[in-house]
Amino acid sequence: MQYLTINLPELQSLATFKTTKEMDEVIYQYIDILRTNNEPTSVIDTLLFLGRSSLRITGVSFARYEKIGNVIGKSKRTVIRIMNVLAGYNMIEKLPTTKTWYGKSRKKSVNIIQILPEAIPQMSPQHVTTETTEEVTQDNGKTDETVSEPINYKHFINNSINTYSTCASRSLTPYVVYVNLKVNHIVN
Repeated sequence: MQYLTINLPELQSLATFKTTKEMDEVIYQYIDILRTNNEPTSVIDTLLFLGRSSLRITGVSFARYEKIGNVIGKSKRTVIRIMNVLAGYNMIEKLPTTKTWYGKSRKKSVNIIQILPEAIPQMSPQHVTTETTEEVTQDNGKTDETVSEPINYKHFINNSINTYSTCASRSLTPYVVYVNLKVNHIVN
């Protein structure tokens, strides 16, 4: 993954629209798609915020997730989920950036968020149909009468310890009681 640095003259090449009118038309088309797929209003609010914050370079936003969350009234984690939903619809693209410190290593900075001019048509989970298949099982010759029920060994031990520990003296631990019971059971 290649990280970009935030330099406005260089980032002019990332502009995805020529005019804000084109960008607004595409955003409202995306909103119609989101509404038909019953996405939450927070996703639509985030898309509208990205449209408002991408006017310096048309179609490119530099907003931090915290800032977006404060404006739409959601948490940073919710905004990250919303961005993943929008990226899943191919409406936006996230480009990671770094800060350049003088004499130090580069550190991660905000993501550059591009609003893409054409979303690749993608089926929502509601439009995907699954085929029902019949489960094929092989007969192994065992019937219900011949198959024995498995013993839940841990459950048996726990019940034994709980039952016998109430009868045993209180100074013994459950393990000692269990061992004593096991020895008595073998002897008897």
